[in-house]
Amino acid sequence: MTTAIEEREHWVTKQQLADHLQVTRRWIELQQHHGLPYLRMGGMNRYIVSEVEAWIRERYSTTAAPENS
Repeated sequence: MTTAIEEREHWVTKQQLADHLQVTRRWIELQQHHGLPYLRMGGMNRYIVSEVEAWIRERYSTTAAPENS
């Protein structure tokens, strides 16, 4: 079971997710093609914010290059 389900996190709409992330709805649509997690329900996509945030951190996190000694 995912953490979201265990904590009973609510599903949000594309607009709610866009507002939360401060991005456009179009950005969210483009990220879905790259694996952004969502569920198709009744002809509309729904999102769990914590899952999306984890996906973004994994995909876009930058790691510092090791320093040469």
